[in-house]
Amino acid sequence: MSDPLRLAFFTGNRAEFGLIWPIVRGLAEDRAFSCRLFAGGMHLVESRGNTVAEVCAAGAEADIPVIRVGAPPEFIDAHGVVEWTAAFMPALSEALAECDPAAVFVYGDRIETFAAATAAFLRGWVTVHLGGGHITSGGLWDDSLRHAITKLAHVHFVSCEKDAEHVLGLHEEPWRIHVIGSPAVERHLGGQVADMAELSAAVSAGRPQRLGGEFLLFAFHPDTTDAGLAGQRARLCLDALAKTGRDVLLTGPNGDLGSDAILAAIHDSIGSHPQFFFRQHLGARLYLGAVAACAAVVGNSSSGLLETPLFRKPAVDIGLRQRDRIAAANVVHVPFDLDKIVDAIHYVRTDPAFARRLAAMENPFDHGRPSRNIARVLPGLLRRGDIKTKRG
Repeated sequence: MSDPLRLAFFTGNRAEFGLIWPIVRGLAEDRAFSCRLFAGGMHLVESRGNTVAEVCAAGAEADIPVIRVGAPPEFIDAHGVVEWTAAFMPALSEALAECDPAAVFVYGDRIETFAAATAAFLRGWVTVHLGGGHITSGGLWDDSLRHAITKLAHVHFVSCEKDAEHVLGLHEEPWRIHVIGSPAVERHLGGQVADMAELSAAVSAGRPQRLGGEFLLFAFHPDTTDAGLAGQRARLCLDALAKTGRDVLLTGPNGDLGSDAILAAIHDSIGSHPQFFFRQHLGARLYLGAVAACAAVVGNSSSGLLETPLFRKPAVDIGLRQRDRIAAANVVHVPFDLDKIVDAIHYVRTDPAFARRLAAMENPFDHGRPSRNIARVLPGLLRRGDIKTKRG
């Protein structure tokens, strides 16, 4: 029996870890692979939840080594982003060299992901991109970084057929592109979802009232095209949520420019609205449980599009951050307008026609277990002599 293929996975932030982890765990259960997880970027920032602790705990439970890489970033301005990226790439390069992987996996389109993909590509390791092919058009960097990573990568595991078409449109060779579905499907099928009792206990600790049913889940991040408006827009959304009279579970934003203003708006609102429950970081299990239990997901997070179809939950997507991303029939798009946000929330919760739409919808991201889809094709791809010879 041949030695298992050594696979390295990089994770740089909490949202992407929630998606990449079920794939890491699924592949690690296959004796054909030996997996290591490299954690850096926003995971190391204490003010953002010190989420590297979750990464390490998950790795320890599954007996998967976790290696911390680089220094915590301070994305105060664009120059800070450049400085951190320049320092991080050689740190990751050195760490990866210790295990000399057969392939390096990266997920999505974040600054940390771009830095990791660049380091892996320049060192000559086979680079595997998960989650490529999306087109959002709502962020200053999102599409550019995602497509740049696609052009660096040697293999593309995408979430749906439309994303495969987009990667093909970037002149990637068809044999490199494989539809595996959303990693959220793997977590769902694996039962890695908290129930309402666990969720309510976790977010209600220390409070006289508990999070009730029919709550709204709010996930909101800055749009890097106009980060200066992040706080103002967050306050508008919070005002709209308050007008619904429902319990609301608020999650903290990512670490992009403008996130501090969103956090300030959230903290200001909590004191005035006792029905608001806040957790900076829920963790993947609790977050997916919140999606499963809520009445609707509200905000501008990609989870509103990618994870809600699993549970046929409504998603009210606000603004342009996710514009042009593939969306199922459960998603309703609205502008930053208080009355329209309130009306949209009421519509998705009460309209009979929309309820029928939910019942009949198809999930474009469900193609079975992604880790099994990867395991079927990856060894053959890595044996190809032309795997590192990019054409197009």
